[in-house]
Amino acid sequence: VVFLDDDVIATPELLDRHQATQFQYDKALVVGRLVTRLPAQSDLFARVYLSSESGDLAQYIDDQGRLPGTFCLTGNLSARKTTLELLGLFTEDLLGFGSGWSRWEDVELGWRADKAGIPIIYDSKAVGYHLDCAIVSLDAWCRRMVAISLTAPWLFARHPDLQPHLPMFRDKTPIDLAADPPALVVRKLLRMVASSRPAVWGMEQLVHQFERHFPQPWLLRPLYRWIIGAYIFRGYREGLRRLRKSQQ
Repeated sequence: VVFLDDDVIATPELLDRHQATQFQYDKALVVGRLVTRLPAQSDLFARVYLSSESGDLAQYIDDQGRLPGTFCLTGNLSARKTTLELLGLFTEDLLGFGSGWSRWEDVELGWRADKAGIPIIYDSKAVGYHLDCAIVSLDAWCRRMVAISLTAPWLFARHPDLQPHLPMFRDKTPIDLAADPPALVVRKLLRMVASSRPAVWGMEQLVHQFERHFPQPWLLRPLYRWIIGAYIFRGYREGLRRLRKSQQ
């Protein structure tokens, strides 16, 4: 079974690569490479962001040739039917009330596979071209980050041991003075301040001015990162509020 996102175009050899890699293992999840192609309406943000994203996951492979469970991404993924059945398929009730799509079903499946000893293998030659509409602008990307982060608290409620393995949330969770090292406490405080509405507004105004008058990637990239992080923070904290309300 091969999974592709609806905005991914398979290269002619993609299916052959997935099949060949699957045949090397009794049970495995095989992740292919996604190469982003910018839509025609993309702005400067998309070009700067893409310049720092190669799509190559080889750097995350461990000494056994495996990817971590958090890299089970169904934009370009294959598995034997029997492997999916062994894992119990995707978890469709991650939000706790059978709502279906939570945006984390693939990562959750990969985490269970990892714990069950089923390897997640990367094939860089199983290439799909990703025509990602969400990368066209900073605003569109931030909206996606809010939507993704909103449901993350349900994932962590199901798998508390997974949270440390998703670094995008490391400084977005509430401060825990009993467990957080001092450096992380400081980082979380900075994140809270930087995610406030005045701070985000100020950074967005800076970005607009730099994009117009001084469009240098080395200057824009850190600003983009902090703005995106602020929206991840907002989405995650709103999701946490909703989760707690649903548990009352």
